[in-house]
Amino acid sequence: EMNEKLKEIVFQEKLGTLYNKVERIVKISRKICEELKFPEDFTDRVLKVASVCKADIASKVVYEFPELQGVMGRIYALKEGMDEELAIAIEDHYSESPETVIGSVVGMADRLDTIVGNFAIGNVPTSSKDPYGLKSRADTIFRIVRRNEWDVSLKELLTFASSLVGHHLSDELEDFFSTRFYQFLINELGISYDVARAVNHLWERPLRGTLAAEALQKISEKPEFQDLFVGFERVHNITKKHDSKEFDGALFEKEEEKRLMNKFFEVKEKVLKALERLNYKEALQYLIELKPYIDDYFDNVFVMVKRDDLRMNRLGFLKNIDELFMMIGDMSHLVKRT
Repeated sequence: EMNEKLKEIVFQEKLGTLYNKVERIVKISRKICEELKFPEDFTDRVLKVASVCKADIASKVVYEFPELQGVMGRIYALKEGMDEELAIAIEDHYSESPETVIGSVVGMADRLDTIVGNFAIGNVPTSSKDPYGLKSRADTIFRIVRRNEWDVSLKELLTFASSLVGHHLSDELEDFFSTRFYQFLINELGISYDVARAVNHLWERPLRGTLAAEALQKISEKPEFQDLFVGFERVHNITKKHDSKEFDGALFEKEEEKRLMNKFFEVKEKVLKALERLNYKEALQYLIELKPYIDDYFDNVFVMVKRDDLRMNRLGFLKNIDELFMMIGDMSHLVKRT
């Protein structure tokens, strides 16, 4: 009965009622469950919580004492005989650090909807004003992802949530999440500014971004960091204005080119397998193996030759190495350690 009363309570004039919001939360929750490949029976439990997660707002208790929102949801659910795990998740989804998996899914869906909806109608936070608390909601999303180790595509979820309010994913919204991810890494995980900048382009898959940041942070304090940094720098600087990855190994003239190519293919396979397992520390160790081969290449091969096909071929090959490094971070942002 309380859930039905949400049809009479406006969430936001341009975004409909609280009942409309709950319907969107259910759809986003299902999308998250699909992304994470949760079994159907568990997904059903998540959706049961999502469908009544705001019901207590229609109660007189929450009307008088708004701070009891969620607490009363749990109490009403238990009184009605709902499974205790689900009742607890109703309250938990409001937490800035949800402890249950169900509360985490619904809490993430709720915040995605609120952020996307506000951006859709022009309620965009500035550096000094954030009346709807969108920044802290974004931070909670990153916290949920890191805590649960969910390898989800945040960009896909934002695109889906945007479609539910009749909008496309905007550059403005992407920039907002990119900025919040940078702040999250620094403020919550203690990542240094240069490392946070290096992995900021990975915000679209935040778990991978945080793991890359943590791995880079650790290696930046070790002697082998210099090998990693220099290897990337030599390749990145010469290819940053080159877009194509096309190359033909048959055009390689020098042994150093062939040796680097063979080593690159060997390392690439290992790096990709390590990243599949989300082992960024291992992936970085493999990248370091390229350093002596990269040095030999640049000591003996002149990339910017006048002959167009040769120059473009060499740049295309090096761009492949650059992109492999970029899967972990743009190390041009890293500060050289002494």
